[in-house]
Parts: sequence; structure tokens; C-alpha cells
Amino acid sequence: MFDLTVVAQGGRWLLCDDEQGELCSFASQAEALEAVSAYARVDDEARYVLIQETPGEWRETIVDPPRPH
Repeated sequence: MFDLTVVAQGGRWLLCDDEQGELCSFASQAEALEAVSAYARVDDEARYVLIQETPGEWRETIVDPPRPH
């Protein structure tokens, strides 16, 4: 169900894919989640994302695709 994760590591936020591993890193969690919206745009479906701010503690969020203006 969760195909993307955002993990805090060494002062950066890593965006990871279950199949491809680490995709890229960002300076903030907000930037990483904004990148997830690009994935949501591909098939116009919301993405369920796991977020790890502290080792061993996970939370989840839903990132919707961007709305056309």
C-alpha cells in the first residue's frame, strides 16, 4: 500500500521507493513531500507515504496530486 517513504537522515530528508530504493534527498520534509506530488501527478492518484522523523517511529500521510488551475 505504501510505495514511497520519506526518512530523516543526517540532516536531510530522503525520498525512497520500495522498488528503486533512494530516489533523492531534500533539505526539508516539505520539499520531499512536494516531490511526492509529482509521482501522484503521473497517474492522478493520491499517494500514501510513510514518514520517519525519528528512528523506529513512523507516521503516514496522504499526498494528493496537484490540482489543475
